[in-house]
Formats: sequence, C-alpha cells, structure tokens
Amino acid sequence: MEIRKCTVGDAARLASLTEKTFRKTFGGSCSPQDMERYVEDDLTAEKFADELSREGSVFFAAEDNGNILGYIKINEGSEQTEKMPDGWMEIQRLYAAADSAGVGVGSALMTRAFGYAREKGAEKLWLGVWEHNENAKRFYRNRGFGFFGSHDFFVGTDRQTDLLMSADVNSSARIR
Repeated sequence: MEIRKCTVGDAARLASLTEKTFRKTFGGSCSPQDMERYVEDDLTAEKFADELSREGSVFFAAEDNGNILGYIKINEGSEQTEKMPDGWMEIQRLYAAADSAGVGVGSALMTRAFGYAREKGAEKLWLGVWEHNENAKRFYRNRGFGFFGSHDFFVGTDRQTDLLMSADVNSSARIR
C-alpha cells in the first residue's frame, strides 16, 4: 500500500468511493430522499474536483496496484468547516472502501495526516464524527483524539449531530 497526494484527476474515483461508503454507513440514518439529495449535491466528481483544486485543502489516498483503498481530506485556515484557533487543522473526511477493512488503510492515512500537520507546523488536528458511529469514535480515541464539542451535519434536510474531537499533533498516543 502506498500513500500519495491526490490530484484533480482522482475526483471521480474519490467521489465514487465516498458515495458507496457513505450510503453503507449512513443509509439507515435518514430518508431515501435526504440521502439522494446529499449524494447529488455533495458527492459529485465536479464537487470533488473543486475541493481538490482549493488551496488549503489536501487529499491523500491509500493505493494498491492502482486501486484507491481509501483517502483522507485535510483542511487548514479558511477551508475548515468551523472556525478554529490558529494552529489547528481539520480532518474533514476519512473513508476506506468496505473491501479494504482491517488492512490498516485508516491507520496509514491517519499517520500521514499527523505527519502532514507536523510538516505544516500545526498544533492540533480536529474532526467531526457522527454521534452514533461507535467504531469511528473508538478508532479516533485510540489515536489520541478527545471530545470537545459538537456541531450539526445535514444529510439533505436531516439534521444530525457530529461530535467534535481533537488531538495534539505531537502526541505519542496517536499511533496504535
């Protein structure tokens, strides 16, 4: 498995992986209409191409033999979805394909995120995780993230709650 920085040319593959994973993970949490609205508005190749071209956002993909197994999106400065203190960077997305579960994709991408944050001089990484996603919350806690708040996340018109978590970039607890 190789971790590489994504380009605009990866937009369609990232959008496809995200849609499949999002539907599987969150499909039962909202109406079919809200799911379709979210997918049509937020998970298109065009939207991903725009995000990939923005200064202040970077995507890293875990790849094996040309297949994207997962990716992580990191935002800094004004690209973050919430106003945070200087020195904070956001992990907006971490997705792994269902058929790559258990092979270390998430851990490898998280390690790259911490490395990138250190390279950029960040002090903290933060993220939002769906309040009902126990596996993800455990994954993040095992990497040194702790809860500090919440915010709303909309799937179509359905308001859901994301719990906010942060970790010190230089914490040794982040690798397990």
